[in-house]
Amino acid sequence: MHHPDANQGDRNSEDELRAAIEAHKILKLNGFC
Repeated sequence: MHHPDANQGDRNSEDELRAAIEAHKILKLNGFC
């Protein structure tokens, strides 16, 4: 899990979560989700 709260505020986890959210937005905009 990449949520920073689940990883004691790990900055890398926060970056991974942001990347996953951005990827989901792109997929959704293009009709894949």
